Amino acid sequence: MEVKKKRKQQPIIGNPKLDGRRKLSIEDKEAILKAYNNSTSWNHAEIARSYGVSDTTIKYLVNPKMLKENRQLLKDKGGHWKVYNSSEKNKTITAKYRAKKIEIMENLKKENIFKLLKTINEGVVIDNFHLKNGTILKGVHIVGNEGDKKILNTEAHGNIFYSDVKSFEITSVRRGRDKTPIATSYEVQYDIMLQSLGNTIKMIEPSIKELPKSFDERLDILKSLEKK
Repeated sequence: MEVKKKRKQQPIIGNPKLDGRRKLSIEDKEAILKAYNNSTSWNHAEIARSYGVSDTTIKYLVNPKMLKENRQLLKDKGGHWKVYNSSEKNKTITAKYRAKKIEIMENLKKENIFKLLKTINEGVVIDNFHLKNGTILKGVHIVGNEGDKKILNTEAHGNIFYSDVKSFEITSVRRGRDKTPIATSYEVQYDIMLQSLGNTIKMIEPSIKELPKSFDERLDILKSLEKK
């Protein structure tokens, strides 16, 4: 017994405007019907040309009764209203549509990742960068993001073009790591205050050679010296 191979499920586009099987969108149909009902001089051919479809498509749209009668006539003749082309022609059309669908899905993925990459701010650390050439970059520090040029400036890996990125991973913890401009500025001020506190202590008590590294511990030493 011959076992039929299960057809690989095609990705769902989920966007009627990109679905090549539909000649007219829902909005187009509503606009045509509204114009038809309000018009005193209707021209099927003119409307068809403006939407890039055939005269028959417009005729069937504004006259669903005609479409129903023609489908019934086809059935009465032994045919089926869904059969418009030969088997071979249908295969060609289907293959063309599937290729177009895959292309659309790839473009949508590319568009989505570009939007995500644009949200990466200076100072963020990317856990893993998966590039299209198979390279994986770990712990990438972002120092700039040129959204208009679609380029990420990194600390140790140079410029990374959006188009070279396949995917990336970033955790909320690393996103908040002390590499943001505000945190960097605070660290600089902290080091200045720490050094200043150390110099003050040594001025008061030169015998102290080793100082603790934390600001609070140095502050405690200074307070104890002031009490003497």
